[in-house]
Amino acid sequence: MDEADRAQQTIELELNHALAAARLRGHARRSAHCLECGDPLPALRQQYGRCVECQRDLELKERRYAGQG
Repeated sequence: MDEADRAQQTIELELNHALAAARLRGHARRSAHCLECGDPLPALRQQYGRCVECQRDLELKERRYAGQG
């Protein structure tokens, strides 16, 4: 993977974060469904806007790309 590929991945990751943040701002503070996959959220997860699986995937991507800068 060359530097251009890493830059593109970083751009995509940052864009996804910005889109997720915009979705959170556009919805009520609590959402009954995951903003990423649309699955219903348990009451304790509603304040976060993401199900456990989508949050885990996001954190894994962040860790994977964090060292590539």
